[in-house]
Amino acid sequence: MARKIRFTPEGGALYEVTCRTVHSRFLLRPGPLLNEIIVGALGRAQRLFPLEICAFFFASGHFHLLVRVEDSERLARFMGYFNSKLAREVARSTGWRDKVFSRRYQAILVSDEEETQVGRLVYILSHGCKENLVARRAVPSQDRRVDRGDHRQAAARRAAIRIEPLGAAAILRQHPFSQPAKTKKSPAPLVHAACKRVRTEMKIAYAWFARAFREAAESLRAGDRLDRFPRGSFPPGLPFVRAGRLAALG
Repeated sequence: MARKIRFTPEGGALYEVTCRTVHSRFLLRPGPLLNEIIVGALGRAQRLFPLEICAFFFASGHFHLLVRVEDSERLARFMGYFNSKLAREVARSTGWRDKVFSRRYQAILVSDEEETQVGRLVYILSHGCKENLVARRAVPSQDRRVDRGDHRQAAARRAAIRIEPLGAAAILRQHPFSQPAKTKKSPAPLVHAACKRVRTEMKIAYAWFARAFREAAESLRAGDRLDRFPRGSFPPGLPFVRAGRLAALG
């Protein structure tokens, strides 16, 4: 399946970023050393390529970030540095000799609706419960927007299928090279939005952007270097388009 063309609306956007280890192996198994490596790599990447990190969650085989960026280039540079740094450190600490991540990160737009943004924050903060890793996650009592109902829902689901949370001790006993018997796979949406109108508007904006990009790419392949790529795009083999549209590629 072809990758989606990287697209950020004018003025920047909030993204939920996900990245999975190769074969979903437990290469990101938590521990004092790896936890320090992750926080350090995130901090270093943020200093080099400033963006707002709103939340993050790391499981043994994948991670989620909630970040606000000004454009697609900033996100690409941040994630390129972070994933490269993290992969090198994971390989060094575990002895893994193959690639660490199965493919490029996946970034899903999050609309400006408060309901949607709080919903994605709750999803990330409650991910350990949803994955049956822990029974609950501590959330500051003063932050009433983060509903603890997800913890109760996770507990009810575990009770229905009669399983217990894996727990920290069992997680730490897992070998980093191990992998789950089954990996969840589902199509990622283009955008997270609560309102159908907002979702439709963002899909239309992306469709226009993708069409303009593909038309310019076709012209470029045909030898026409005077066609123009849309603002905020990555022309093949050419610099990121920052302002306006490319005046000429020659």
